[in-house]
Amino acid sequence: MGGLLFRFAQFLYPEIPSVKLVEVPTAKRRDIPQDGVRPVRLPQGSAMIVDTGGQLRAFSAVCTHLGCLIAWHEDVKKFVCPCHNGIFDRNGKVLSGPPPRSLEEIKTIVRGDDVFLLVKSRQEIT
Repeated sequence: MGGLLFRFAQFLYPEIPSVKLVEVPTAKRRDIPQDGVRPVRLPQGSAMIVDTGGQLRAFSAVCTHLGCLIAWHEDVKKFVCPCHNGIFDRNGKVLSGPPPRSLEEIKTIVRGDDVFLLVKSRQEIT
């Protein structure tokens, strides 16, 4: 009976891995076009690194509407979601369509020529 109660308690109160912020190397500074955008892969997803006048910012490549992946359209200088035509500016703000909020910004760190993104990583509690 005690084992059953223990399992039931584990069901009600599962161990949730803690969230840790991790610096992920993503690109070389020289590979990001001036006033351009570079898509990068992350361990859990994708991001877009944007150069605005020498300042680097990064945004999740996941649309805030239904989670489709956005794409940068150089001809109009906008992020576009192919699923429902959500449109975002280069600062991640919604311009039109159904997305309810701006793209999630990801902290960007530049050390020399290396560009890192600070992303969330789940880590088991030990």
